[in-house]
Amino acid sequence: MSADFRKRRHRQIGLRLTAALAISAAAACSRVPSYVIEPDDMALLLADIHTGEGVVDQNYSSFRTDSAKLALKAGIYKRHGVTQEQVDTSLMWYGHNLELYGEVYDKTIEILEKRLSEVRSTAASAAMAVAGDSVDVWNGAKHLTVAGTSPSEFLTFALDYDENWEPGDVYSWKFKTLNNSGNLTMSVFVDYADGVTEQSYSTTSADGWHTVQLTTDTLREARRIYGVSRLSIPHRGGFMYLDSISLTRNRKNPAAYAQRFRQRKYGEPRKTEKDAEINKNPEPPRAFKAEGLKISDN
Repeated sequence: MSADFRKRRHRQIGLRLTAALAISAAAACSRVPSYVIEPDDMALLLADIHTGEGVVDQNYSSFRTDSAKLALKAGIYKRHGVTQEQVDTSLMWYGHNLELYGEVYDKTIEILEKRLSEVRSTAASAAMAVAGDSVDVWNGAKHLTVAGTSPSEFLTFALDYDENWEPGDVYSWKFKTLNNSGNLTMSVFVDYADGVTEQSYSTTSADGWHTVQLTTDTLREARRIYGVSRLSIPHRGGFMYLDSISLTRNRKNPAAYAQRFRQRKYGEPRKTEKDAEINKNPEPPRAFKAEGLKISDN
């Protein structure tokens, strides 16, 4: 047997031993059996499953059938390279190892919270990126399905001041409804720095497009824009759909500003009887003498 052959043989044996040790070390480090999805992978999978369920809830019209929902879940499994059987087996194993399952779900919540934070940050950045132009600043779901079992009958939003706000900005809150079963109200409010609040209000009982518009005061500093819509919850077993929800901000519009008299105003100091008397009989400037229009007291 030649020396070169022995060297090659020893090298091959060494490589096989190294690979075997690496596999053994990996198996020793793993906290779950080989047939169970690893904790980090399981956390990411569960986060995607929850996200998918949210998509179904917010887009009921697109996922009315069980086959559509199953197709969405199958797509999630395919993306992660797992099967329904693997997921079920893993969930059963984690169900008997609750301490580790708790760690997995903590990680899942972290992933979901990070995604939500990124979505909000992206929405805010998008609003700021088009400062000065017409922009949709709505940062919630664009589509909603409301049923008698829904946790709330109110749709709300709130925006705090940012550097792109300007006096006289016009905010238009708009969405389309289907199967509206009663009176639907919409209100948009603005809080000013001096404590005054203005409200624009709309109500309807029909289906279709609904809009409420609020124009901010050019002489006041707006600090917060917020709104609330009381939805008409359908009877048990029924659904109401909201589509294309938007909150558009436009710059000052003379035509819109002329309609500000329709807005309600709260918190403005009431004028006293003395103020009213002064307004009726204002005191002439000191520089004017009763006998003439002199500009000096000398």
